[in-house]
Amino acid sequence: MLRGNRLAVLGAVAAGAVALAGVAPPATASPAPSAAPSAPRSPSAVDWRACGDDGKAECATLRLPIDWSRPDGPAFGLAIARRKALDPDARVGTLVFGPGGPGDSGVQRVTRVENGIDRFSDELRRRFDIVSFDPRGIGASHPVTCSADLLRAAPSPMIESAERFRATLDHNARLRADCRARTGPLYDHADTLSTVRDVDAIRAALGESKLTFHGSSYGTLLGEMYAETFPERVRAMVLESVDDHSIPDARRFLTS
Repeated sequence: MLRGNRLAVLGAVAAGAVALAGVAPPATASPAPSAAPSAPRSPSAVDWRACGDDGKAECATLRLPIDWSRPDGPAFGLAIARRKALDPDARVGTLVFGPGGPGDSGVQRVTRVENGIDRFSDELRRRFDIVSFDPRGIGASHPVTCSADLLRAAPSPMIESAERFRATLDHNARLRADCRARTGPLYDHADTLSTVRDVDAIRAALGESKLTFHGSSYGTLLGEMYAETFPERVRAMVLESVDDHSIPDARRFLTS
């Protein structure tokens, strides 16, 4: 069994027809948010604890709905991490970083020093708290769990015949069923729209009236869809290595 590592997550994403990218979500994926969610926790309820390579980061867990259309239904733990602004007197607010992948850990981006928090400039760290998270289904946030044997048995990605294509479809169907059974209800809600609502819950829990966001790669989809869903709640946003969330189908997504 594999839990929370990139291989398991990517296997599940392939089986779910790139569901995490919001291109072809599962049939039972959460509907697009039509109203602003209420904050699941007040800012004072975030239980920060020291963590990280140098002990200067803080980690916490937010309890959020698995299905945002049922805010009082079953919940999962969303792992978040932060480093406070180095100059409190010059502090502007909080910058939330949206990790790439899908499959990257935002928590590790904050808690690690090398190839982690050093990604952000000294000036940015001086004036902003840096916060990130492990998206639902990834890392420490109820990871999608799949059979290691099934993942190792994956057919070659080079599909050169109709027979290999059918074999790939059959394998993906088995993998999808296995991942869903091992992961539980969150499997069908590990989609971008649900993660966007998680980002808004982070904003609310931190006591920020508006979001300052930096997204990279897949994280740009979170930023784009957040701005589309909650335009009045955006303070500033930087998107790098941009994915186009308007691409309508999986084939165009994979060839773009």
